[in-house]
Amino acid sequence: MSRILLGFILLVLVACTTQNSSGTPAAASREDAVLLSQLEAVKGNLGGSRLPLRLVGVKLNGPLQSEAQAASARAQMVAGAAIVPQYDGTHPDSFSLRTVQERMQAFQADSVHNQDVVANIQTLVFPLVKAGQRTADLTWESEGKQFHSLCVYDQKGIVYDSVLSNLVQVQEGQPGTEQNLQPQGGSSGSDVSAQATYAFTARALTYTIKWIWGGTRGKITVDHTILWNGSNYIYSQNGSADYYMTLGSAGAKTRGTVLDHRRYAVLAYGYAWATPTASFSISFDAKKGPVGGSFNVSLSGVGSKGGRRQPPHHLHPLADRSQADIQHRYPGIPHPNHRLRL
Repeated sequence: MSRILLGFILLVLVACTTQNSSGTPAAASREDAVLLSQLEAVKGNLGGSRLPLRLVGVKLNGPLQSEAQAASARAQMVAGAAIVPQYDGTHPDSFSLRTVQERMQAFQADSVHNQDVVANIQTLVFPLVKAGQRTADLTWESEGKQFHSLCVYDQKGIVYDSVLSNLVQVQEGQPGTEQNLQPQGGSSGSDVSAQATYAFTARALTYTIKWIWGGTRGKITVDHTILWNGSNYIYSQNGSADYYMTLGSAGAKTRGTVLDHRRYAVLAYGYAWATPTASFSISFDAKKGPVGGSFNVSLSGVGSKGGRRQPPHHLHPLADRSQADIQHRYPGIPHPNHRLRL
C-alpha cells in the first residue's frame, strides 16, 4: 500500500511540473492558471508592439510561505541587477533596458531629471507583496541576451514584476463629437430668451492606459464645457479632467485661455502618466504657445511614462451639429449654417 501511495504522489508531482509543447509549465493551481493566461497575452501583445523583447521561459516557484520569504521577494525587486524597462507605450524606438543599479547611478548624478527607483518601488510596490502570494521566475530575451525577473502573483493575476509592471500600451481616442446641450435655468424649449442658459460639453481627450497583458490600467479624460444662451452668446467656459492609474500615477490640468463671447472658447490642457519607477509634472505657462498660454509637461525616471501638452481645444457650439439636429432639440432657436462661429 505504501508503495502505491508513494507512486501516486510522485505521479502528481511530475504532472504539476510538466511543460507543454510551447515551454509553458502546466498550472498546478487556480493562481497559476490565471498567471499563465496573462503571460500568453503578454507574448501576443509584445509581438504586436514590435518591441525587441520576448518571454522565453516560465518557472513556477509556489507560494511565499512566510513574511521572511515575502521580504526576500521584495529585496529582489530592488536588487542592483534587477532589470527595469523604459517605454512610452507606443513607439518601439523609445524602449530600453537598464538595471536598477544603472538607474540609481543616474539618479545620484542628476536627481532633477532622474528618479530614485528604489524609493519608488519601496513606496508603491512593497506594500502589495505579501506572504501567501506566489512567485514565478520569468526568462526574457532581448537583442540576443537573456535575463530574469521575479513575478509575484495571486488569484487575480500579476501583482508585480519589474518588467511586466513597467510596460504598458496606450490608446488615444478621437475627440468626442457627442456634445450635449442641457438647459441650466432660464427659459428653454421654444421659448428661448437672452437670459436662457445652456451647458454645452465636448470631450476633448480620451486616453486609455492598458496593462501589457490586456485590460484597462488607467484612463485620462478632459471635457470642455461652456454656458451659453443657445444662440449667439457664450457666458463662460470651464475645463474638467478625470484620471486614474493602477500601480502608477496619472494627471491632467486644464485652463480656459480665450473666450470670445460671440464666437468661440479655447481650453488649454496637458496630461501625463507614469508607472511606479517614473514621475511627471504639469505646469502652466501664460507666455508659452498660442494666445493665452499653454501647459508644460515634463517626464522623468524609467518604466513606461508619457504625456504632453495638447493643442488648445476650440469649442464652437454649433460647429459639430447639423441645423436639423439643433432645431429638433431647440426649435425656437434661429440657427445659421452648419459651420457657424458665434
